[in-house]
Amino acid sequence: MKNILKIIILLLIMGAVWYLASPLFIDEEVHEDAPVAVETEVKTNLEEQIPDPEMREKHDKMMEEVGEGKEMKEEAPEVVTVPAPTLSGSFAAVAHKGTGIARLIPQGEMKYVLRLENLDVDNGPDLRVLLSPNADVRSSGDLGEYLELGKLKGNKGNQNYVVPDGTDVSQYKSAIIYCKPFKVVFNSANLK
Repeated sequence: MKNILKIIILLLIMGAVWYLASPLFIDEEVHEDAPVAVETEVKTNLEEQIPDPEMREKHDKMMEEVGEGKEMKEEAPEVVTVPAPTLSGSFAAVAHKGTGIARLIPQGEMKYVLRLENLDVDNGPDLRVLLSPNADVRSSGDLGEYLELGKLKGNKGNQNYVVPDGTDVSQYKSAIIYCKPFKVVFNSANLK
């Protein structure tokens, strides 16, 4: 009976060691297509911008005159398209070696995807992808009120993580690869 108990305990210990150590020896490579950056349109169409049909007709006539090289007598309503900013930074080793680029890519108004490109980091147990409001994160104490985007899909390659809609990404200063069970920052990329 004692021998069976010893074998069960030994198997449990070996299972725990394998669970915690195996990611260090196994690479997972992921290659997802890059999302297309979307420009944020401030004003969408002429009917919404100029609801009055008479004003719209006046606008069309002025635009026609401009096309013919005539000088406009009045200013036409301005249509502005503002390219949304893309924040990015290179991963630096913190507790483990790693390289790659983190990019916040706009997908419309208040919608972003965090893209990890050419990622090559050490693997570990239960690695997570985080956004932190702090730059130069060196430990879990430096994280602040972070936003978790999900489990790291693979320790090598290119991958995308959807940022929850409506998130103000300007408040986040770094992307983090974080080992949740041991509360260890593997890698950090300052976003600028």
